[in-house]
Amino acid sequence: MKTLLLASAIALVSLSAQANEMTGHGSQEQMADMGHDQAQEQQLTTATGEVRKLDRDKGVAIIAHEPVPALGWPAMVMPFKMSEEAMASLAEGDTITFDFSPDNTTIQAIH
Repeated sequence: MKTLLLASAIALVSLSAQANEMTGHGSQEQMADMGHDQAQEQQLTTATGEVRKLDRDKGVAIIAHEPVPALGWPAMVMPFKMSEEAMASLAEGDTITFDFSPDNTTIQAIH
């Protein structure tokens, strides 16, 4: 019985020591150190497409974009959200290259 208790205690101490060694290796610490701009920048994807329709009231542009290899997307027509300022410089039929967030399909920059 004493042997079993001793073996259990050694195993518990060993696991605790291993857990302490791993402290600081998680991605939460890395993300906390990362500025908001860096995190957002890493999530942007670039695409090229033709503006098919502008819905200024809703802040949405319908764009026929080329394939987006970074996301595995084929060419397609889809809505993208954008600011009024960005939309003011566009006209239907314009071909644009743009950076967008794939999470919410919001255009962040137009080149």
